[in-house]
Amino acid sequence: MNRTQFMQQLHKKLKKLPMEEYQNAMAYYNEYFDDAGIENEQQVIENLGSPNAIAAQILTEFAMKDLKDFNFQSIKRNVSLIWIILGATLAAPLTLSFSIVAISMGLVAIILLVVFALLAVVFLLTGIAIALIGLMVATQSLATTILFIGSGMILFGIGILLGIFMLFVFRKCFAAIAKITYRKMPKAKGVF
Repeated sequence: MNRTQFMQQLHKKLKKLPMEEYQNAMAYYNEYFDDAGIENEQQVIENLGSPNAIAAQILTEFAMKDLKDFNFQSIKRNVSLIWIILGATLAAPLTLSFSIVAISMGLVAIILLVVFALLAVVFLLTGIAIALIGLMVATQSLATTILFIGSGMILFGIGILLGIFMLFVFRKCFAAIAKITYRKMPKAKGVF
């Protein structure tokens, strides 16, 4: 492998990064080769390791940096972050088996979160419905009205708590999976 092949492979793996991050990474490695000189090109390639491992490290570091600023308002960016993490874990062949486990854990977490989200919605809607029924029977019995409205408010509150819990758990699960993936990735030599 020569410098051109190395940089082409690195380009293919890093093209999902935002333009500024991509340009910084490519400039860094071009400068690294320039500083070493043509006569030391093979030595530089040996020292750096595989372009796949370097790309995996860069993508993971970018994802971890973005994870610290995780924001639920930017759904499109978060979906891109998930794809970058998946790409980073699959970029290095050594981490394929770990990637399968991490992706499986992520899928299980997503399924559980969807179940909790549906449960929260059911509690919210049931609470509202029971409270409305309580208002409808208000003319028949004060005790029944209070019972229905109180029960509805309790179910509504449980729904809100489940929703908050779901968001908290989602954030923690996503962060944990990203950190585990980051720790298990092989460290590339010469990564900034």
